[in-house]
Amino acid sequence: MAGQTNAFDQQLPNILELWSRNLRNGNSNIRAFKDIAQHTGHPAAGQISRVVDDVASGVPLEAALQNLLKRVPSDHLAQVLDVVDQHRQRGGDLPEMLDKVRRQLEKVEK
Repeated sequence: MAGQTNAFDQQLPNILELWSRNLRNGNSNIRAFKDIAQHTGHPAAGQISRVVDDVASGVPLEAALQNLLKRVPSDHLAQVLDVVDQHRQRGGDLPEMLDKVRRQLEKVEK
């Protein structure tokens, strides 16, 4: 599990970049996740595909993302989900919020 979490964490900046780019292009979160699943490798592709499948089967997006966090217990992912929750509650520019987290994570990686 720790190996998968570490690998996911390494992919997270790229995931956030793809997510914010999709949103800026007018795509929905689900369309963005489909794109992420197509353009990332293991383990992120499979985990993001599960989020898409959960939502397609009627699970609310917030719950599907919490399920992802249960499968991939990552502090970095928890930080991203906190930002998504803040956006849901208060609004704002989600792509910019995601970019800010991405920049923070990239600094941590260096």
